[in-house]
Amino acid sequence: GFVTWHVTTAAVAYALGDTATMARELDHLAHRSFAFVEDHTYTAVATIVARPILALHDRAAASALYPRLLPLSGTMTWNGLSTHGPVDAGLACLAAVLGDDAAVRRHVGTSRELVERLGAPHLLWPELGELAPGSQERDIGPGT
Repeated sequence: GFVTWHVTTAAVAYALGDTATMARELDHLAHRSFAFVEDHTYTAVATIVARPILALHDRAAASALYPRLLPLSGTMTWNGLSTHGPVDAGLACLAAVLGDDAAVRRHVGTSRELVERLGAPHLLWPELGELAPGSQERDIGPGT
């Protein structure tokens, strides 16, 4: 099937707290080496799948995606029509699964800086406040 729909299904399952569906979709994506099409939707698809990975603490998936997303740190996701927030939000989730607290704080800080510069605090993922509650950066978004 079309990989983007499997990511979307995993993201909806995350929002619903449906761990069985998240696990099924992540397994499907992992068996295809997270082969996201590198087109105008790539950053959105590769970033939003980080939330289900975080929810399931899927270390193998985090290890596969983190180095692929890292070069995009400091940018916003894009799906062709809109953004899903900073790429660093997904990187923070993946770094948390990998146990890299310094990277979590760095990515949370970058996420906060980006949404503040854009004047778009609604784009700051609520999970970030939970991942780096003691970070030095100013809290500006919901859930932080």
